Amino acid sequence: MAADSLVDDILSRARILLVQGQVEEAAACVSHIASTQDLSGVPCDRLQLLGEITLELGQVDQARSIFLEAVKRSQDSEQDSYSKYLWLAQISEDGGKEAAGWFERGIAVLTKRLEAQGDDSDLKFKLASALCGLAELYLTELCMQDDAEQKCQEYVTRAIELDPYSSDAYQTLASIRISQQRMEEAKQAIQKSLSMISEIRADNPPTYSSRISLSRVLIEVGEYTSALEMLSNLQKEDDEIVDLWYLYGWCFFISVKECVDEEERKATLQDARECLEICESVYKRLEWDDEGIREHVVELLAIINGEIPEKEDESECGWEDLESDEDGMNIN
Repeated sequence: MAADSLVDDILSRARILLVQGQVEEAAACVSHIASTQDLSGVPCDRLQLLGEITLELGQVDQARSIFLEAVKRSQDSEQDSYSKYLWLAQISEDGGKEAAGWFERGIAVLTKRLEAQGDDSDLKFKLASALCGLAELYLTELCMQDDAEQKCQEYVTRAIELDPYSSDAYQTLASIRISQQRMEEAKQAIQKSLSMISEIRADNPPTYSSRISLSRVLIEVGEYTSALEMLSNLQKEDDEIVDLWYLYGWCFFISVKECVDEEERKATLQDARECLEICESVYKRLEWDDEGIREHVVELLAIINGEIPEKEDESECGWEDLESDEDGMNIN
């Protein structure tokens, strides 16, 4: 019992340190548990928390091992926790069918618990979110499966039935309709998602990453004003995100076709350039690794600079400078 209390104290301390932004100190707390105790001696419910804290610290491989240990020791438990399965789905090394399998196990536990507890809005919300995650897998990595479209529709329909106010569910539905080239229905679904955020769940908005994904869908359906508004709000929360500035720049660039005159067109392209250059800067500073974004930013900046050339003293270091830096040269 004393050992359990010590683990609780250490994990509580690590969580507080993380909230305070003291990442290195939190990591030291977690490392202390690993170095002083065999994981088999840590109770299963503590393993869950330990895995989550480790994941917050960015130690994905270690977190995966902890969650897998929790799975191994909870297979015969009547109080099986769904969270570890959903985390494993999101950090699966192989993705695809493996990730789908973890989602399905988490969904099974959630469904069983909901049946036992009755009308629980929190459980319905979590189950709907898990179903959306599974639908997204069949929309992307598993899209070549014969029944992928059917499964997407099945999961998102069930999610909406469980939680009619789920912004994630309507966002997922919009993505499905885009894949089916049913753009008007996609617009209706994404507008429904936006209304859920602003009217129903204004005090409890979706996660930052969910709203980044929502911005992407808004751009895809041509809702550029709404996308820019969403991105502006996200910028106020955290402006050190590569995807934020990439989508900002892409949205300005693609919305040029709606400009009414040449002056507005040039101003919009200038906004796009500014956002894409910030994207470059953040990409380098964070040592990001996404060749798709990098290549597209290079392409977009080349097009913009071809139309409205920068003055020499206004230009900033680009991807070529990044490549020089990787070879050992300094960037000012």
